[in-house]
Formats: sequence, structure tokens, C-alpha cells
Amino acid sequence: MRRLAAIMDADVVGYSRLMGLDEAGTYRAVKRCRDAFILPLVAAHGGRIVKQAGDGTLAEFASVLDAVACAVAIQRTMHDHAGGAEAERLELRIGVHLGDIVADDGDIHGEGIAVAEHLQEMAPPGGVCVSQQVYDQIGLKVDFPLTEIGCRTFADLPGPLRAWRWQPGGAAGEEPPAPAQTDPLPGKKRPSIAVLPFVNLSSVEEQEHFSDGFTEELIATLARCRWLRVVARNSSFTFKGKAADVRRVAEDLGVKYVIEGSIRRAANRIRITAQLLSGETGMLLWAERYDRMLDDVFVLQDEIAGQITGTVEPELGFIEFAALRGHTATDMDAWNIYLKGLWHLYKFDLENLRISKALFEGAIDLEPAFAQAHARLAYVHIQLGWYGPLDERAERIADATALAERAIALDDREPAAHLALGRARALGGQPQRGIDHLRNALRLDASFAQGHFALGQALCYVCRPEEECV
Repeated sequence: MRRLAAIMDADVVGYSRLMGLDEAGTYRAVKRCRDAFILPLVAAHGGRIVKQAGDGTLAEFASVLDAVACAVAIQRTMHDHAGGAEAERLELRIGVHLGDIVADDGDIHGEGIAVAEHLQEMAPPGGVCVSQQVYDQIGLKVDFPLTEIGCRTFADLPGPLRAWRWQPGGAAGEEPPAPAQTDPLPGKKRPSIAVLPFVNLSSVEEQEHFSDGFTEELIATLARCRWLRVVARNSSFTFKGKAADVRRVAEDLGVKYVIEGSIRRAANRIRITAQLLSGETGMLLWAERYDRMLDDVFVLQDEIAGQITGTVEPELGFIEFAALRGHTATDMDAWNIYLKGLWHLYKFDLENLRISKALFEGAIDLEPAFAQAHARLAYVHIQLGWYGPLDERAERIADATALAERAIALDDREPAAHLALGRARALGGQPQRGIDHLRNALRLDASFAQGHFALGQALCYVCRPEEECV
């Protein structure tokens, strides 16, 4: 039966991380929180608990005013009891939406459930997020301030979702928050890199244009790596022709790594040398030499820039992860937890896949808009479907599809998101849709080795392997 209802979705902040630290203690704390706060307050406001799973609680109300009042009462009570036995270590995010639902044997379904879940994800820890439909009904009827936080788009919703938020301590006249961070990755810890102008060591004056053009192409190619912060050309070229200490360059440009190199030409042959340096110590981390025939300048620039990027990107991943050895998830931020998850993912065995799943979930708990963590978590589900029990495969592929779509909604230029969705579609019986997403991944990053492998595999499924060879 279809009806209009107010839906409240509540979730524990950082649940996966807390379970990793103390599974039994976290389970008891969540149960105490439900029994002491959530269940009594839902009942007191005329609501009905529909579902309780893990750290999540879904409830419905006949009155939208009652639903929002209940959500705020839960958060205020949690805030007042912070540190007490019932609320120990726990914070909640709560989303409330007013929309159509379909009731079926005690359960409820429909788009309104998905909207409430997205609102919960957008809510600040300890706060409440409501949809525009809710605000239109209650805006002037409540005694607490609601602040507009703008619109977000989601792959599983037909249009933008406008939302309003409340959190403890807010005042009616408070200024609206700054616009949401558009960076799809946590920026503070992302590795940063500058490419210095490649030095022309040839006697041919025209070769200077080739050197500058190659440097620009390498900067542009590296910038397609969504997890790298790459200094723009104009800043890097201020060091052209200067013999500067790499450590001083890194300090002036605010980067962690520097790439420099040289180009030599003899007749129709060209040699490009590139090296990756630590901006902190000036130590050489990686170096390579590329010898080619100079037939088509632009093809050559694209090829070598792609090869350098395809080598430097994973090299930086290994270097960044090596710095994390000995650290646990409790003393790392979302970016470093993500890096640790990558390391375990690429072991490709069940034990490490399960570890990487928990780590990516922990990164998402800390940074809900971390697109690349959603994408890699989707990829973990694909691998668990492949290596795990056969009877779980369909569910794993469905989970991977949902996570990959969420990653694309957060950042549609993230190659790893298209990779995960492409593999999920191909393995889920939609090979052509999978191939389209895999081609998107390679359009975004032509150096993406995983993307080339996955595309070749998908083309083999449909007996077209020769297409990946051209």
C-alpha cells in the first residue's frame, strides 16, 4: 500500500572503525543507545521502528513535525549524556525526509527511503539533516534553527536534493556554513607534486619548444590522477633556467615531491630522462630513461608522458604507504586509512580483501564524500564476489554497483569509479554497459593499467579481444 510518511534514518558515526577497535564494546554501546534513547523517544513521538540493522535505525512517522522533533530530541539527549554509559563513544547522524513509501508486511520501500539515507550521510556528526519537503512543512513551527546547506546530486535520485541541517549549539541567527568542499578527496594529506621544466641539453635551438611542450604534457597527464595535487604550469615555469635546490623548490611551491628531467636530440633520435625526488630530503626516489625515434612529436610526447605517469603514480602509492608502517587506523586520517586499504586490496586474497573492506569503510566514515574510497570499496566487493563463496556473488556485485554509482555521483571524473562500475556491470550480465564505463575510465586516465586489463577482460567476454589491442 502506498502512502505519504516521514522517514527517519539514523546511523552511528565511524561504526566500522569502532568495531575494529572493540567489537564487543561497540555492539553493547549501540544496543544501550537504542534501548535508552532511540526506541523510547521514537515511541514518545508517535513513531514506529521499521528496521534495525547493525548501526542503523529506520523509523516512520505519520507527522513530519514529530519525526524532526524526535530526531532533534535524540541528538540533544545523546549530547547531554556524552561520556555516560549509554552514549559512550557514540555519535549519530540522522536524516529526515517526507515522501511516498510502499508498505509491505511491516516493511517499507520506495525512493523516500533512499532520500532519507542520503540526508543521513550529509548530516554532521551529532546533527540532523532534513529535505526541502520537510523544511517546507516545519520551517516556522520549530523552536530550533535550520541552516540551508545547498543541493547535492545522487545517481539513484532523479533530481538534486536540497537539504537543511541542525546541530547542537546552533543559534537562530548563525551564519550559513561555507560552501561544501568540492574536492572529491581529503586534501590535507594528498601527495603534492611539481614538474620542473625539462632541460634542453641539445644544440638544436628549436628543441627548447619540444622540452617546454613535453613538460606541459606531463603536467596535464599527471593532473588526471585524481589523488595527486599537481602544481600548475605557470608556477613550475618560474624555475625555468634556474639551478635551484630541490628542497627550496618544494618549499616555495608547497609540494612533497618534484619531477625534473632533461631532453637530448641527435638527428632523428631523442632521449628523455626523468627522475622523481623527495622535496623534503632531495633524495632520488625513481629515475628512468626513454630512447625513441622522433617521427611524430605529439604522439611521442603523449606516449612518454603517459609512461612516466603510469610509473610514477603507483611508485608514489608505495612510498606513501611505506610511511604508514607501524600506524593503526586509530591514529590515521581518511587519506592514510585509504592508502593502507589499497595495500591490502592488491594482495588479492580473502583475508586481505576483508581487511581492506574495513579500512575503506573506515575512511568513508571519516570522509563520507571521499569518492575514491567508495570506488575502491566497490572494487573490493567485486573481488570478494570472485574469491568468496559462489552463493554470495550476486549480492557482492549488487553492493559493488551501488557503491560505484555513489562514487560517480560524488566525482564523475574519478577513473576508479568507472572501473568498478564497468567491472560490476560486466560481471553482472551487462557486458556492453560495463565496456562503456571501462572506456570512460581510460578516457579519463589513459595510463590506468587496471582499466586496460579490465577492458580487455570484458571484451573477451563478448568475443571481441582484438578491440583492446588497437
